[in-house]
Amino acid sequence: MANKIRIMITKEDKEFERQCEKNLSKSDFEVIFVEKDGSKILEQVYKYKPDMLLLDVFMQKIDALGVLAEMKKAGIRPMIHGFIISALVVVVALLVEIAMGVV
Repeated sequence: MANKIRIMITKEDKEFERQCEKNLSKSDFEVIFVEKDGSKILEQVYKYKPDMLLLDVFMQKIDALGVLAEMKKAGIRPMIHGFIISALVVVVALLVEIAMGVV
């Protein structure tokens, strides 16, 4: 069996977490849920070395763009795919990421 793809996701409500875990585990993903705190997420990124991040745009201490920028500065951004989600600003966040050269 191939290695699982490790995905780190910011915590939402319990139903969201349950559905993510259920559906992603069927497709060989290992799911790690983290608090919506950018500084803690960075610590967890260094610890678990996920293959992919799914971040809420608005978080405590460091927002999602800040997390991706810090990862890029640390030289680990090219190894991890990061995606930012939010019900209201998905398109705006993507445009900002592109403008910043984060993606």
